[in-house]
Amino acid sequence: MPTVSVIVPVYNVEKYLKKCVDSILGQTFRDIEVILVEDCSTDRSREICREYERMDTRICCVYQAENGGLGRARNTGIRVAHGEYLMFVDSDDYIDRVMVEQLYNNICASGADVASCGVYNVFQQKKVPQYDKIEKFLCPAEEAFGLLLVGEKIPGSSCNKLYRAKLFQKLKFPEGILYEDVKFHTDLMQIIDNIYVDTTPLYYYIHRSKSITTQKFDSRAMMFIYAYEDTLRIVESKYPSVLPQARFKLTWAYFSILDRMLQQDDYRKIKEFRKVKTYLKRNVVRILRSSYFNRARKIGAFVLFLNTRAYRFLIRMNDKKNKSIIS
Repeated sequence: MPTVSVIVPVYNVEKYLKKCVDSILGQTFRDIEVILVEDCSTDRSREICREYERMDTRICCVYQAENGGLGRARNTGIRVAHGEYLMFVDSDDYIDRVMVEQLYNNICASGADVASCGVYNVFQQKKVPQYDKIEKFLCPAEEAFGLLLVGEKIPGSSCNKLYRAKLFQKLKFPEGILYEDVKFHTDLMQIIDNIYVDTTPLYYYIHRSKSITTQKFDSRAMMFIYAYEDTLRIVESKYPSVLPQARFKLTWAYFSILDRMLQQDDYRKIKEFRKVKTYLKRNVVRILRSSYFNRARKIGAFVLFLNTRAYRFLIRMNDKKNKSIIS
């Protein structure tokens, strides 16, 4: 039996899939199985999966009967996995060659339920670490929940972590919704004792033009806000010490959705626009006093309070300055 099962949902990623799979097969830690869950792609992704299955005996391909989305694909991979530990990699991303070894050594040495590493945000012209300091420590679950909500030392992706497989006897990914990682992590934090945190960036998250967060806004995007509203309710009842972080994350979700709305020229016609803008304007004092928002975001909140068009101009200039999306 393999020690680590790496689960890769695959859907219409022919341009990225080989780099992703090659980065997993090239790991310094060799005792792995790679489960490619092909989710009814309409491009060459299925053919590429078959090529890799013939090439390396560590690869197992599972072909879904119908497209079920990311959550269902991950759950399918969990059901067929044999490893003592599980890891997830999105098929348009890639990982450092020592990622599995480093996470495995950390989880074994610490006895933690989960081991986490840092993330690089990869754009057209540059890659930027999500957190620019290297720290390593064992963190109890409630404190880790707060760090996860802030999202720097413990990024909010399910793909930068190694999990003990036994956790998934009680845990699964939500299916049929967007932003499944939010609920997944909220559920995860309620069943673990601790996380070993290593902020070394070993996971490469590709920002591309066809991702969910860069597509034209539609009402389904509001699920991002609703997910963090659910998280806030759980934190209020069970984890009051991280309430400031949960409130920060919900407000951050509102900002993310507003910024996406404002990418469109007809943003005022979006039915949820007024609700989102009003929430942020009503909370401007709390945003300005928060220790979790950076200076640029606080300036943005103040500008939004004064004038929406000025805020829109500000975020558009900031986007052009800071990143170029990979197409």
